[in-house]
Amino acid sequence: MPSLLAVAMVLAASAQDGSKPYEDIKSRFRIELPEGWKWNPQPGDTLGTWFRKQDTGALGNFAVRVVKLDRTTTLDNLLKEAEGAISDEPGYRRLSDKQVTVASRATTKREYTMFVAGSDRTQRRVEDYFLQNGDHAFWLHFETLAEGFDLFREDVDQMVASFVPIAGGQKAALVGESAMKLIGRWQKIGDAELVMELKEDGTYVLGAATGSYTVEKNALILRISGQGEERFNYSLNKDELTVAGPNLDVPIHYRKIGIKRTAKLAGTWKPRSAKVSSLRLSPGGQFVFGEVTGNYKQKGDLLVMRRVDGAEVIYSLWLEVDLMKLSGGDMAGETIFDREK
Repeated sequence: MPSLLAVAMVLAASAQDGSKPYEDIKSRFRIELPEGWKWNPQPGDTLGTWFRKQDTGALGNFAVRVVKLDRTTTLDNLLKEAEGAISDEPGYRRLSDKQVTVASRATTKREYTMFVAGSDRTQRRVEDYFLQNGDHAFWLHFETLAEGFDLFREDVDQMVASFVPIAGGQKAALVGESAMKLIGRWQKIGDAELVMELKEDGTYVLGAATGSYTVEKNALILRISGQGEERFNYSLNKDELTVAGPNLDVPIHYRKIGIKRTAKLAGTWKPRSAKVSSLRLSPGGQFVFGEVTGNYKQKGDLLVMRRVDGAEVIYSLWLEVDLMKLSGGDMAGETIFDREK
C-alpha cells in the first residue's frame, strides 16, 4: 500500500483542471468537473466557490455554497431566503420544486427562469439543489441563458451526481500545543516546488492535496480525504523537519520557509494566473482585490483581509521583495503575485 504522504505528493504534482475531480481547498466538498469547466473564484468569497464553462457561445456558471447551520440558521430558513432573494426579480417564474436525492441525501431541487438584468425579453435559466450534511447545508447553483440551457444538461447532471459533501461530518480537531512548532510552510529539501503547509485549524495543503492532521508527541497523523490516515514519526531540528514512516522508502526532509522581514507588503501585486484579480495593498491598511474592498493586516505569516461587509478571509503569506505567494482562504492551491513597479 503506498504511503498517504506519497499519494499526496502525486496529487501535488498535478494541477487541478477541468477533466479531474476538484476538492475544495477547505475540504468542505468534492465534485467532478466535466471537460471544459474551469475554477472561477470570486475574490473575497468565503462561502464556497464558482466554476465556469464557455460552450459554443453560451456561458454556464456553477456554484457550490456552504453554510454552517445553527439554531437560527436552518436548511428551511436557507430555502426561504434563497426564494425571497429572487422572487421579486423581473420575469421570475418557478418551473419546479421537488425532492430528489443527491449524495444519498434528501435534496430540494428548484428550477426557475427570470429576465437578464436590463432586459424584458432575454431569460436566464437557474437550477438549484439544497441538501444538508450534519451541521452544514450545501447549495448547488447552476445558471445560463435559457436558450443555451440544453447545452449544459449532461454536464450539470454529472456534477450533481458526483458531488460529495465533506463539511458537517467528522471534524478535524484543532491542533494542540505540541503542534505549534509545526504550523507554517515547509519546503521539501531538494524539490523546491513541493511545499507542505500545516495550518492552525488542523488542516494542511500539499500542492493540490488537502486534508487534516493532528500531532501526538513525536507523531504526525496525516489524513487525505477518501484515503484514510497514516501515522508518521517526525523530528524537528530548528527549521528542519524530518518525516519518516513504514511506507516511506527514505525519510523526507523539509525546511521551514517564511517571510523575509525586509520585504514590504504594501503595493500593487499582479497575479501570474489570469483567473485571479490584481491586489492593491495600501500603506494605510486598505485593500482593493478586483471589485472587493476592505482593510487588511499582517499577522506573522498570515494576511488577514476584512471586507467592507465584515467577512474575513485569512491567507497564508510568503513574501520576498517583489514576489508574494498566497494560499488558503478562498484560493485553490498557491497563487503567485509579482509586484508592479
